[in-house]
Amino acid sequence: MIINKALEMSVMIKESEELRRYQEAKKALSENPQLEYDLLFYLSLMEDMERSDMSFENLDSEKQDEIEALETFFSENKTIQNYLASEAEVKQMLTMINAIINKAIN
Repeated sequence: MIINKALEMSVMIKESEELRRYQEAKKALSENPQLEYDLLFYLSLMEDMERSDMSFENLDSEKQDEIEALETFFSENKTIQNYLASEAEVKQMLTMINAIINKAIN
């Protein structure tokens, strides 16, 4: 019974508008390899900073300029904006589902 409900939920997620928007945005991003590379590079930089507990202010000016240029470019790029927004939407949906389940069992 529980497994059947989980399967039903997985189908609902798969058919959700949120996931459809994310898949479309991901496809649009993948159709532009340079844009996809730039985003992955930026996310990698942010992850490295977070892991090393380094703040933006502590980076050398070249890295700061590079990050600021990417952020400006991303803020003006609809493909990136759609991708990041739809990814956040799917993550939020999955986080909420997980929280509901956790609340029910704790």
